[in-house]
Amino acid sequence: MTRAALILALVGNVVAVSSQAPAPTFEVASVKRNTGSDDRSFYRVPQQGQISITNGELRRIIGTAYGINVALERYLMTGGPADLLSTRFDITAKPPENAPPGTAPLMLRTLLAERFKLHARLERREIPAYALVIAREGRLGPDLRPTTHDCTAFRAARSKGGPSAPPRDAKGRELCTQEIIRSSTANDTGFRPIAGMLERQAGPLSDLLRAIQGRADRPIADATRLTGAYEWQFVASLTNESSEQPSLHVALEEQLGLKLEPRTERYEVLVIDSVQMPTED
Repeated sequence: MTRAALILALVGNVVAVSSQAPAPTFEVASVKRNTGSDDRSFYRVPQQGQISITNGELRRIIGTAYGINVALERYLMTGGPADLLSTRFDITAKPPENAPPGTAPLMLRTLLAERFKLHARLERREIPAYALVIAREGRLGPDLRPTTHDCTAFRAARSKGGPSAPPRDAKGRELCTQEIIRSSTANDTGFRPIAGMLERQAGPLSDLLRAIQGRADRPIADATRLTGAYEWQFVASLTNESSEQPSLHVALEEQLGLKLEPRTERYEVLVIDSVQMPTED
């Protein structure tokens, strides 16, 4: 390589490095430790606009920034001091005007790195998981069938002034709905606790996977090999405890003809190398 070519190569490398987009940051942010006795937490991390986290555990705040489902933190997040990760904080932060939608989690990562000195990395590891499979090969459950409908597309069209009436399934029932099911027995105050949830949706099975993931105690991978759109009605308890409604595992098999098969799968796990108590403002 000639001296001129070498200089051009070096200059090109400098330009490539310097042109890398900086990490998105909030315009202004406040971080305070919450020392109250209330265990309730509130998280508001919208696609656009100001975020607000009240009484949030640092572990959950980190999980929010990295898109980790709270039910899966023990599998998909590791490391860090347990006492600090369980400490609660109040965070309010305003993004700059015209910030692109969806950048709030990235700004939250930047805030965690700057204020909490968070150093974390993603590492692929084998962890306990479930594979969503067809319970009886070649046969689906009574409440799962192919369709031409897609609830995500319907909601997007409705937000732009499209049809307001949702599509209907093969039995004439409205799709794209979600209903809370109350217990038939009231408590001492007359309040009927939540016994389960009914969901009637349509779309790819990845949508169903997202709907049930928060109720499972492990990550779920789709191994059904089912492609295209499906419509389903799914009724299950929101917990694994005894209920008037079937558990997640029972509901999947009896209603949809699917089951969760325990396996070991490779997932990206967030490894926390170090994190510190922030200086409050």
